[in-house]
Amino acid sequence: MRAVLTAPSKFHFFELGAQLESRGLLEALVTGYPKGRVSRLGVSPDRIRSRPLCHVPYRVLLKLGLEYEVFDKTTFDWIVSKTLPQADVLMAMAGSALWTGTEAQRRGMGFVLDRPCSHIGVQNRILIEEARREGIAFPGIHPVVVSREQEEYRRADLITVPSSFALRSFLEMGFDEKRLRLIPYGVDLSSFYPSKTPAPDRFDVVFVGLVGLRKGVVHLLRAFERLNHPRKRLLIVGHVQRPLARILAGFRERLEIVVTGHVTHAQVRDYMSSSHAFVLPSVEDGYGVVMSQAMACGTPVVASTNTGAEMLYRDGEEGFIVPVGDDDALLDRLQRLADDPALIDRMSKAALATIRGVGGWDTYGDQVAAMLAEFK
Repeated sequence: MRAVLTAPSKFHFFELGAQLESRGLLEALVTGYPKGRVSRLGVSPDRIRSRPLCHVPYRVLLKLGLEYEVFDKTTFDWIVSKTLPQADVLMAMAGSALWTGTEAQRRGMGFVLDRPCSHIGVQNRILIEEARREGIAFPGIHPVVVSREQEEYRRADLITVPSSFALRSFLEMGFDEKRLRLIPYGVDLSSFYPSKTPAPDRFDVVFVGLVGLRKGVVHLLRAFERLNHPRKRLLIVGHVQRPLARILAGFRERLEIVVTGHVTHAQVRDYMSSSHAFVLPSVEDGYGVVMSQAMACGTPVVASTNTGAEMLYRDGEEGFIVPVGDDDALLDRLQRLADDPALIDRMSKAALATIRGVGGWDTYGDQVAAMLAEFK
């Protein structure tokens, strides 16, 4: 049994490629990233099929504040469909595999679609509703992206999702549960571990991710502003999208908020390790891998119900799980941590113990390999 993996961006396919290769299951990893960046992550160079002309221009435009998602996904899909290596199964990132999946099935290959978020119809509805509540201009996900992905759903033999939240979204849309596979992601315990100690006289909160509507950063900003602590600081690690940049600027005028942009894994590890709490208040997030990374650094996590947090930790033990979009609940949990160093210490130890029992990415690799075996 041999599999081809295709994804225009990084996601978790780098780690998956290394897992499948170690089991003798990887035929090729087709990526929009330059070959040198992928080979450093454990995949042999002869297994990599790099298509940087599909994705690198999109990344450049993104940094300039221009987001041409349709161009990125359709270009990658078209080129890969014309150069697809032969194998037994194609496992492709949702949204970028309509033509590629069709070509794979034409050749008799199985077609597995990996959807890291909720059903795109549910995702689109959540984001439109959130934008309306926050007064942010957002017309919805591009209709071409939505229609293409929904057609992928119809054609795929199986769809993998990483959390019960994502699974429920497909069931809500009437999807056949027999075609769904729930496979949570892993964490690289060799890269994420406690590397620093939080300052005893401060309360530092860290967020890592794309700073946009979907990640619920506006809820974190409002909760953090009301948080009562004499030396509080919010560290935001990630690219800031334009609508949130204007909102963020207003909060930065009156609060200690540090925005770093993109940083290395080592820097993320240090930021997480030196913080008292990690917050992921997403309104829609299939499974926030950053939660696993924070736990591996010994940092208590406060996340919304729409992040897959319930797959990873217990509310009140390793961290807190709050209702999505609930500023008051988010403030309450942060205040509890800010007021109780012993609670931070207890949750930190529990987070480390729990995440070390997950088994890194090996468990994820085992589950994907078992799923691929269904095509024998």
